[in-house]
Amino acid sequence: MKKCIITKQLSSEQRDLLLRSKIPFECLPVLDFKVDFDAAKAAKLLATPDAVWVFTSVRAVQALAEMLPQAAMPSEVFAVGKNAAEALAGLGFKTAFCGQVSEDLLPVLAQQRHRSILYFRGRHYRSSIPDFCEANELDFQELECYHSIKLPPPDGLPDYGSIWVFSPLSAQAMSEWEGVPRELPIYSIGVVTDAHLAKLGFKNVQSPKEPSFGNMVQLFVTQNRKS
Repeated sequence: MKKCIITKQLSSEQRDLLLRSKIPFECLPVLDFKVDFDAAKAAKLLATPDAVWVFTSVRAVQALAEMLPQAAMPSEVFAVGKNAAEALAGLGFKTAFCGQVSEDLLPVLAQQRHRSILYFRGRHYRSSIPDFCEANELDFQELECYHSIKLPPPDGLPDYGSIWVFSPLSAQAMSEWEGVPRELPIYSIGVVTDAHLAKLGFKNVQSPKEPSFGNMVQLFVTQNRKS
């Protein structure tokens, strides 16, 4: 079996899962991330009583991890993605609703008309939540917590059979690598990344029904057994 190229750094648990699943891999990260936010603005927002917190990435949670325990207690916490919800739980905040994509949060945000909605995000983000809040005249404020940095492409690629990508940004960066065929099997974290890969011309994109690294591993194992 040829190697899978993983376009991000892996946790020890994720590495162990790949090893237990007997999947050969090599990590070639395409992005790095830098925590970067206005600390005074963050402190002011987090002092808002009875607010609704919205996190659409685990990196936003990590960026504010030192400030959240001292914040005013939110009335509700919403997240996109299991990793963000688990990071919040690790800080003592239970997620009332966890969606797979930003649009999943819109119905629950519509019910928060009498509360302040605080949206914590990265520099590159989908505008669905801000647009929805503005259109519905909701009390809404947002804070950019981090930004991504594109890493240089590798000098050469190992002998590989698939590439795994985890966001539209990582898909874009990977697409700029020299010599990656558009027919290559690409394993994607979810539907938003799927759509971006399709725009980039990739024709063999597969993703799990529910976005998670573990589900990507299971999908790969299932597809490989079929083959």
